[in-house]
Amino acid sequence: MHKLAEKYADSFKHLVALYAVTTKITRKDAAALAGVTPWNWHKTYEKPMLQEVQYAFAQVFLERHGYTLPEKQPAIRSQQRPVHVTGTGMAGAVSAGHTAPAAALLEQYSHTVCIAGAIQAQIDGKTYRQAALDIGRNPRTFPKYMKRAARMLSAAYA
Repeated sequence: MHKLAEKYADSFKHLVALYAVTTKITRKDAAALAGVTPWNWHKTYEKPMLQEVQYAFAQVFLERHGYTLPEKQPAIRSQQRPVHVTGTGMAGAVSAGHTAPAAALLEQYSHTVCIAGAIQAQIDGKTYRQAALDIGRNPRTFPKYMKRAARMLSAAYA
């Protein structure tokens, strides 16, 4: 605590934040004392000070109890892709040659570039990104069209 108090001896607002974090003063009262709004107080002073106090206490705890920090393990990311089962539903029907419902949907929505592109991408098994780039659209906004196309194809093949 003394280290933090010495560090912020020149800043009244930071000293008030240190006081607020270590006592039961309300956020509204601390903000009024510092002369800022409660939200600005929380984001600018209180939250960073709380993190700094927690870090300081953790360091003291580790020093006093002789714990060593474990080495940081790299995060393991799964490289697996979703498994698509062929032979069932729309995918199975298309691979078996039953394309009439999909062709009818394509014809019905041929005037709508995004929906037609999404339906074709669903039939071809493309990703959202590939499908969007193929028709010159933004990949970030294209998933909604792919989902809609999947629902329409599912209903068509039901």
